[in-house]
Amino acid sequence: MRRTALLSHTRPGGAARPRRVGIVPHVRTPGPLVLDALVWLVFAALFVGAALLVKVAAALLGVLVVLALLLGFVLRALRKRRARPRRPR
Repeated sequence: MRRTALLSHTRPGGAARPRRVGIVPHVRTPGPLVLDALVWLVFAALFVGAALLVKVAAALLGVLVVLALLLGFVLRALRKRRARPRRPR
């Protein structure tokens, strides 16, 4: 018996370990094309999600700018309305 075969089936203590042939059930794995398609689908979903997040962030920024401008106009109108004419001296 070769040394590698002896080492692969014995433990350091000398007890033999059972062979794994026939113990592990045969599991069918998906083919490489299926895995490639799955990776591309996940990538596309992440890309579309990121694009939607960017669009939502841009829309929120636009809304905030419009609200800031409206607040500035309202404050200026209130200041002009409250201004009282000064009496000449």
